[in-house]
Amino acid sequence: MASAAGHRHPQCHVLNIFFDNHDSSALTVLVNDVRFHIVADASRLKAETGPGVKLAKEYRQLLAAVKQEENDSTTRPCSKQNLRGRGRDSNSQDSGHGTGDEQDPDDEQDSAVDVNSPSKKSSILQEAGEDPEKALNNWLLTPFGTIFDKHAPKFAQREELSLQEWYERPTMFFNLDIEDGELKATEVKTSRTLEKRMVDLTPKMYLPKYIREINIPWYPAKDITVLDDSDDPAPYHPTRVRIGGETFFIKMVDPMQPSPTKREIGLMKKVERLGLHKKLRVPLVKGLVGFQDSKTEMIGFLQTNIEDATPLTHMFGDEVPQRKRDKWAKESERVKEVLHENGIVWGDAKADNFMIDKNDDLWIIDFGGSYTAGWVDPELMETVEGDDMGVGRIVNALHDPNANTWDAEDDKMLPFQPVEEKRLPMEKASKAAGKKRKADEVAQAAEKDVRAQADAGNEQSPPSKRARKEKTSNSVPHEAAAEGVAEEPDDGEGAPAAGNNDDNERQRHYCVCNELSSGDMVGCDNHDCHRQWFHFGCVGLNSAPKLKHWYCDDCKEDSS
Repeated sequence: MASAAGHRHPQCHVLNIFFDNHDSSALTVLVNDVRFHIVADASRLKAETGPGVKLAKEYRQLLAAVKQEENDSTTRPCSKQNLRGRGRDSNSQDSGHGTGDEQDPDDEQDSAVDVNSPSKKSSILQEAGEDPEKALNNWLLTPFGTIFDKHAPKFAQREELSLQEWYERPTMFFNLDIEDGELKATEVKTSRTLEKRMVDLTPKMYLPKYIREINIPWYPAKDITVLDDSDDPAPYHPTRVRIGGETFFIKMVDPMQPSPTKREIGLMKKVERLGLHKKLRVPLVKGLVGFQDSKTEMIGFLQTNIEDATPLTHMFGDEVPQRKRDKWAKESERVKEVLHENGIVWGDAKADNFMIDKNDDLWIIDFGGSYTAGWVDPELMETVEGDDMGVGRIVNALHDPNANTWDAEDDKMLPFQPVEEKRLPMEKASKAAGKKRKADEVAQAAEKDVRAQADAGNEQSPPSKRARKEKTSNSVPHEAAAEGVAEEPDDGEGAPAAGNNDDNERQRHYCVCNELSSGDMVGCDNHDCHRQWFHFGCVGLNSAPKLKHWYCDDCKEDSS
């Protein structure tokens, strides 16, 4: 056992924080390259009398505040959440926090704790600057000062680790108890259950067939050397790696959100296929990374390394010469226009997704999509209009940062958008977006019925299989093609009619890349396929398939 209240901790990097519905939690941290897994079982953190009662209340109060913050995050204007390394499971028999035995945590709650009473807020919560998660972490780490000194001493020179070693490092496991009015840590032996929980912390994502068939080299994690890592965004993760003599940026996957990774890889390959990397400064996909020799499960992907990259948000200050900011403002507009001319929607337009390199040149990054409140309104997520709004605000901030930047203390936007633009409150905006999606679905269903009826009464023969399989830019009307957008294909029975000029139809998105219709495309033979049409390159095709029926990967999985 060890107790070291008040001991100054070395720097701890959070790898994961977990809590369940029984007031138990677990924290995994990295200290000087040693991993510690700390279990706070609610049934062990109790006291009937004495100073331990205060500790028990404090723990439940902090945990309740963390849970409340997570619940509130669904309504706060922060829709693109950073990966926080947090796990949660309401199933107490597999909750991921125990010591390896099969006993369920005790679900008894201390009825004396009033988490809603401001007068009873924990002092440790106030000291943490009202950051509940940080406060809970500090509380859980209270007895670990001497433990860290003993088992994770500061090293003179950090040892180079392979990417596989970075994730498979040994771990020390501890339980927390309240004894004699103090929080104490007891080391416990490892078990298969605990080791599995450590393995589960490694990000992994199953790759659909269409990505596996794209011509991208694979690299095993054991052959990759980690050069740098970062807490931003959480959890702590590798960022820069080396293979042979070449340096890359590595983006780890988020297994809870696979869609942004798929979208980003698809769009970055499209940028490369169209040769846009010769017109813009944009990273390219350089490789996929997996454990062992797996080529079906990916843990991350390699990108072009941007030397001495600095987020554009760090360049808004008056100390940065106006001529530089004006140059970046002009370039950000040009970059956006080049993407749109080629049927690509950036998706999450914000200043943090522009980087400035060592030569003061601007790079565009992050094609994962979504939106960030304050930059793009929710109802414009992943649209041309959303890109226009986000880049417009970036340009405004570069021209006049004092009048057009986010006030973090007041948690509100200063005059950042054009005067004539009216923004809905987040709750109304979310409802409006939902209504818009619902209206679009109803309209599409109605249109499908109308087309079906029209086809039934049409004396002409149905489109040939070749026409259904392959849709080229020749099917796009002249005025739409000039803008780099295409009309919506019909419900799977051929290319769209050239006379339809409806803007909503022309802005319809398809394919796994969620982009506009362009170039050669193949139609899925499942009439209920929600994507309908796919760019050849995104699904690994060089020409129209000769199969009688062709199905996308999602529809193949649904039918299997």
